[in-house]
Amino acid sequence: MMNIQGRVRLQIPHTDCEVLYKSLSVDEIDLPEDLSSGIYCLDDTLIYEVHFNVKNCEKILSLTNTIDDFLRNLKVIINVLKLE
Repeated sequence: MMNIQGRVRLQIPHTDCEVLYKSLSVDEIDLPEDLSSGIYCLDDTLIYEVHFNVKNCEKILSLTNTIDDFLRNLKVIINVLKLE
C-alpha cells in the first residue's frame, strides 16, 4: 500500500485578510479523514495550509478538490470585495 504525506501552503497577500479569513473559514469543516486544514492571517497575508496523509493514490483527488474549492471561493470573495 502506498502512503503519500505532505503539506500544501498557500500565501495570499491581501489588505482585507480578516474578511477573507472570516468568509473562508466557515467552509473548512467535514474534510475527508485523510486531510486537515488551517487558515489564518499573518499581517496582511492569508495563510491556508492543507496537511494530507493519503494511503491510496485515488484519494489524492480529495486533496486537489479541497484546494480547488478553496481557490474558487477565494476568487468569489475577492471579486465581491472589489465591488464595494
